[in-house]
Amino acid sequence: MIIPRTLAALSELGIVMAEPCGRVAIDPATLYAEIGCLIVNYDGTVEVVAADDATVEQQVELIRQARIARIDGPTGVGWRGVDGLGWVCSVFEPPR
Repeated sequence: MIIPRTLAALSELGIVMAEPCGRVAIDPATLYAEIGCLIVNYDGTVEVVAADDATVEQQVELIRQARIARIDGPTGVGWRGVDGLGWVCSVFEPPR
């Protein structure tokens, strides 16, 4: 099956899928949807935390962003350091 192979390949790259948490939230000012977050641990491992109700497409976007974070590290706007954890960044989807 493709999903277990994909998750195994991501794990080999240092990307793991964490348990989903929270729900997709819409920012009323921008209409952007917060679909989850990424955590770059101090050891470089990237955790993908999708919202409980994130669609498959949204989860794929989170994984795409995680691959970038794994290669480049926590660079760019939005990353914040969390003591004892690493770096955390929310991931947003523009309105359709």
